[in-house]
Amino acid sequence: MLGVVVWSKESTQAAVVWCEDHGDIAYLKGYDGLAEAPDYLSPDPAPPRWPAVGDLVTLDTAVAGGLRLVRNLSILEADWGPALPASLKGAALGVAGEGAPDPRPAWRPTTPAFPPAPFAPVPPGQGMMKPVPAEPLPASPVALDQGPAVTEMQPRWRRSGLA
Repeated sequence: MLGVVVWSKESTQAAVVWCEDHGDIAYLKGYDGLAEAPDYLSPDPAPPRWPAVGDLVTLDTAVAGGLRLVRNLSILEADWGPALPASLKGAALGVAGEGAPDPRPAWRPTTPAFPPAPFAPVPPGQGMMKPVPAEPLPASPVALDQGPAVTEMQPRWRRSGLA
């Protein structure tokens, strides 16, 4: 099968190939997928040429784990279609309607974020701390050697989410 390399990165030994059957794209990972094996026995071993973007290649594919993997890839013509990835991306954007402006208005919050200013005053009963309903004091004060009994109710505070 014929294909064109649409993405390639030699440092990670990975490439993506668009195949002539217009099926799923095929992934090449490592030198194992190349037809030409590295020559490890020569005095100056050099890996085979890694396919670059736009190279016309011949390949076999195999499906493993839901991915279409490249097997036996060999380069037929280098730099056959270097503009192909950009034209595919442009065609995809045209189909998706990316060229037209979005008719929906941009989202903007209607109220300022909390707090509106550092240490801004918060109206009573709207902050995190809310007064606990007052409980009546016992009729006779409890002698705990803490001085005279408090006759005025002082509110106890609690966090707003607790009962």
